[in-house]
Formats: sequence, structure tokens, C-alpha cells
Amino acid sequence: MSELPLIRLNSAAVLVAALDKMHLPTDAILDGVGLKRSAFENAETFVPALVIYQFCEDAAAAAGDPAFLAHLGEAVNTATWPPMVTASAEASDLGQLLTRFAIEATEHSSAQTQSLEIHGDRAVFYGRRAFEPSFVPAQIDGFFAAMMVSVIRRAMGDDWNAHNIVVTVSDPSALPPLFLGIKAIRGDRHGYRLGFPSSWLTTPFHRSEFEQRSTMDATSGFPARKAAAAIEQALRPFVGEVALTSQSASKLCGKSERSISRLLEKENTSLGEILVHLKTNYAVEMLKQTDRPIGDIADALGYSAPTSFTRSFKEWVGQTPSEFRRQANTRLLAEADKSGRSLIAGVAAERG
Repeated sequence: MSELPLIRLNSAAVLVAALDKMHLPTDAILDGVGLKRSAFENAETFVPALVIYQFCEDAAAAAGDPAFLAHLGEAVNTATWPPMVTASAEASDLGQLLTRFAIEATEHSSAQTQSLEIHGDRAVFYGRRAFEPSFVPAQIDGFFAAMMVSVIRRAMGDDWNAHNIVVTVSDPSALPPLFLGIKAIRGDRHGYRLGFPSSWLTTPFHRSEFEQRSTMDATSGFPARKAAAAIEQALRPFVGEVALTSQSASKLCGKSERSISRLLEKENTSLGEILVHLKTNYAVEMLKQTDRPIGDIADALGYSAPTSFTRSFKEWVGQTPSEFRRQANTRLLAEADKSGRSLIAGVAAERG
């Protein structure tokens, strides 16, 4: 790779897709920095880092969202993002995952070195540039900080605690105000830093769980335009991980219950309604897609007894969890049977 700070262009393809999804003038934004959409199709195309940095800044300006890239970093499916795919393939704990990512990242960029350091009971994962950009690269730093925080959160699962992590970026305003309950610190133009307990590094890493959490985050709405949607995005990763109450949810969002209540009143909703929506979606997904015991689902959602969960679920969807799962399984079997008959009929028609 050239000594000139370069970035593999297709690693920014997620930004093009996000702009298209929002119906923004993607091609005009690309033209503004001398890029063409077709260039993203070649995995071996590298461009100067400053071109990507400016593309990110222009995209955020077009979206009218100062935390645009951070929202993308939170929502991107890291389980399929090229550098993380290889890094997560053989990692057995969080420390290995971050170390392997730091190594893999060198194949995608010479503009920034990713590193993991341990200082006693604190660990630091950071991206450091060997040069100082001519402008504050707020968006690209916001993207990496948000993405790596999300990676750590997904890997930690139940043991995640936002109060134990410190984030430093070139411009804190590039991170959303409801950033998983984390407050960012202003740094310099050389990169981002994440400080957290070094004990987290020994947390066992399970790729299947990591992929499941990544996929759930990636299917969330992007980006959140209203307070209700932003709060729902911030809380979604914790459903099934911690017992969500109005108090704990407010704490995770980094705001008081009163502040959140005032925000949501303007949109004719409440934190209670958001929590019910999140819990309903989680319960429905677990009942339809897994054979997880109903008692386990109830416990994951913070219910002290399965009977309490059953009453709540019936209020939400009009059926008990057992009735819903039975009906869902019957429907799936019917669809599978129909698909099987269609396949047999098709094969018979080909042979006939």
C-alpha cells in the first residue's frame, strides 16, 4: 500500500447505501469529492483518506444530521462488514476480537492505525492517524467510535455497562446525544479512543450471539429523526439483556425520566409505550424464531414470574405466549408443506 494515507473505497459502500435509503442526492455528493458510484464495486480501489473524510462530512451536511455517521456506525451490520468478518471468525474472547480487528484494519486503510493497549485495570482501543487532517474529521471519527462501542457492547452482552466506558473523539457533537448513556470527551484530529475495564477483554466471545445482535441492530430504523425513534434505537440493544424499566431506560439514554417525558410528550407518546413496543417485538421474535422456554423469555424481559409475562403478553397481542407460539408453528409447518409440494410438483413437471 502507498505511503500516502489511503482507504479501501468499498469499505465506505455502507455510506452510499445509507444515502440512497434516505433518498438523498448520492451521486451529486459523490461528484463533489470526485468519486463515482461504479468505483465502489472494485474491492481493490483505494482513494486518499481526505477524500473519504470529506465525503463523510458532505453526507452529514446533506442529511442535516451532525451525528449521521455515528448513527450509521451504530446500525451497520458489523458481522458482515469486511474487516470484522475475518476478525470475528476465530476470536474466542473480546481481547482477541479487538486484536484481530486491529490487524485486519491495516488491509483496508493506511490512514489510521487501530491499536489495543492495557494499562493496569483499564484497556484502551483507539484509532490513531499519522497525520493531522486540514479539517476536523468529525464524521469518520464518529463512525468508528460508535461502531466499535457497538461491537464491544454486542460482545459483552449481559455484562455491558455504559458507565464503565469513556469515549474520546475529535468532535463530541458528531455522536448522538442518546449514545447508549455515554458522554464523549473532546480530543484532537488524530483519531478516537475508547477506554474500558481491562477485565472485559477476557469475556468469552461467541460469534453466533454477536451475529444475532449485529443483525438486530442493523434492521433498526436509520437514522432516527424524532426523539421517540432515537430513544427506541438507543434501548433496542438492551431488550432481553437487562430488565428495562422507565428508570433503567432513562439511565441508559443518559437523561432523566423527566427530560425524556417532556421530549416524548411533544410526540404524543411515552417511555412506557416505547418499552411495551420493544418488549412485544422481542417476545414475538423469540417465540416465532426459537424454542427458548417461555420462562426464560419472561426472565430476560425482567418479569419475576412467567405468569406475569403471560398476562402482559396477552394484553399486547391478544393471545398467551403458548397460544401464539403454537399458532406460529402451525403456520410455519403449513408454509413448509406448501413449499415442499410446490418443489415436488416442479421436479415432476421437469421430468415429465
